[in-house]
Amino acid sequence: MKDKNMEELSFDEALTALEETVEQLSNTSTKLEELVELYEKGTHYLTICRNKLKEVEAKIQILSEQDPEKQAGDE
Repeated sequence: MKDKNMEELSFDEALTALEETVEQLSNTSTKLEELVELYEKGTHYLTICRNKLKEVEAKIQILSEQDPEKQAGDE
């Protein structure tokens, strides 16, 4: 993941990175400074995931409004 800019990650890549970060945060031997850095990364990955989900949700909304079967049923 280090060779890719965080903003360029796909949803799956960001989710995997978030899961890995959460696992690292669970490690009790991690130093406080590292925990803060990991937490910051994790919140960024979470934001990426949420934004990607919002984008998909908006596309689905647009597509469902254009659904010919739905429009025929409204008449």
